Amino acid sequence: MDKDFKKNLLIVTKNEKDLLKKELTFKNANWLSPNQSLRDATGQAGKIKAKIRYRSKPASGVLTINNRFIFDKPQRAITPGQSVAFYKGEELLGGGIIC
Repeated sequence: MDKDFKKNLLIVTKNEKDLLKKELTFKNANWLSPNQSLRDATGQAGKIKAKIRYRSKPASGVLTINNRFIFDKPQRAITPGQSVAFYKGEELLGGGIIC
């Protein structure tokens, strides 16, 4: 299931592949750690992990500067309105609301 707000459409499918997405955008970010935790030694955004469900395993990817997270592998059913949490190792960096 997906939503297209611009066209005012709700998209429903029986195809499991339609539920897979490689990126998400988020809003209302709250960061618990200083921004340098999100950067590697060169100052670039480093690999971190995102968790899109309470019981899911964190998945690796890259956080961009425009509140986008790009996963290394597609994730199933990234749901707008739900929370996303970001981790570096065991450290919780922060989170936001999936758009």
